[in-house]
Amino acid sequence: MSMPTPPSNRRRTNQLIEFLQRTLAISNQELAVVLRDPDLDANSLAILLWKYGLISMEQLNLIFDWFENKLTLCPVLQYVEVTHQLPPQHQLPRHY
Repeated sequence: MSMPTPPSNRRRTNQLIEFLQRTLAISNQELAVVLRDPDLDANSLAILLWKYGLISMEQLNLIFDWFENKLTLCPVLQYVEVTHQLPPQHQLPRHY
């Protein structure tokens, strides 16, 4: 019996799927090949697409870049969602 996917993992998987379709033009049929796995998450999706020959090594590297950017930006985006402003270290200096 598989454990349910936590909402944060589901959200990240959905964001990755959107990126794959929009940026890399991965079709629904190609995604369906790997989406059958009930324990699938964003971390394994890219590797499975590559393993099945549905994406190239170059595309796999683009996905890893996407992951890296998401991890880098997530704390900043979470701060912005709560405070509606950039964190102090990301703000431009004010010139008076």
